[in-house]
Amino acid sequence: MLKLNILKPVTIVGREYDAGDSVEVHKTLLHFEKKKIANGIKALLDAGRIEAVSGKDDTYKVKGDIVVNVLGLEFKKDAEFVAPKVFDYVDEVGYPTWIARGLEDGLWTYEDANQLSAATAPTTFSIEVGATQQLTATTTPDGATIAWASSDEAIATVDENGLVTAVAEGSVTISILASKGELTDTVSVTGTVTPKVIIPTSVSMSPASPTTTVGRTVKLTAAITPANSTDKTGVWTSATPAVATVAQDGTVTGVSAGTSVITFTTNSGAKTANRTVTVTAA
Repeated sequence: MLKLNILKPVTIVGREYDAGDSVEVHKTLLHFEKKKIANGIKALLDAGRIEAVSGKDDTYKVKGDIVVNVLGLEFKKDAEFVAPKVFDYVDEVGYPTWIARGLEDGLWTYEDANQLSAATAPTTFSIEVGATQQLTATTTPDGATIAWASSDEAIATVDENGLVTAVAEGSVTISILASKGELTDTVSVTGTVTPKVIIPTSVSMSPASPTTTVGRTVKLTAAITPANSTDKTGVWTSATPAVATVAQDGTVTGVSAGTSVITFTTNSGAKTANRTVTVTAA
């Protein structure tokens, strides 16, 4: 049985329907004509006594050492002949052809009551350890019961509402089983759990009052909090390179007498710390 979801006002079998209505349509006996290869020609083809000629409709070539009689004409080995297809009358049970025409004209959509189809959104996901991802399942027709399952709960779990919680790094598949009566369908979502990214919350610098002389160096050290931050890299800069320069390992070189503010900025979180370096004459 098909359920038609009406999109535009339409009349079906003498009854008027408006957009938003639904109509149930059952299969019926369909009688139609269909062309097919004549039984005798098919038997010769199956036996390898003749072959179809490429590029020529309904044309065959005699292969075996036989004589083929077509409508009173005889054809011997290597001869070509034409044997038009014949009509066959077929009875089948199916849906009326006007259903397809209505789909093409945008009059309705349909649901097959003998099939259940499930879908999810999103179809893939990637989350960090400790994070969650909400999955949503839909079915056609609606009203089906949904069951969720994780392929590896050591990596991610999923509750009865489709909420995924990341546990550990790795790959996981979330499976959905939809059921309605005797109808079932399954669909799966592939997920990736990545390590939790820990962003620095602050950075400090030592020593407190660094000094050096022209031509000599002093080493500054940046300490990032928390200590287990994922990215502990950063950029060193000098406010006055004419007085002091700084290398990317925190080594400050005195250039001329004076002071310069040395700053370290984390690449993750953009946290900063600075110290004023005093450079004296050699």
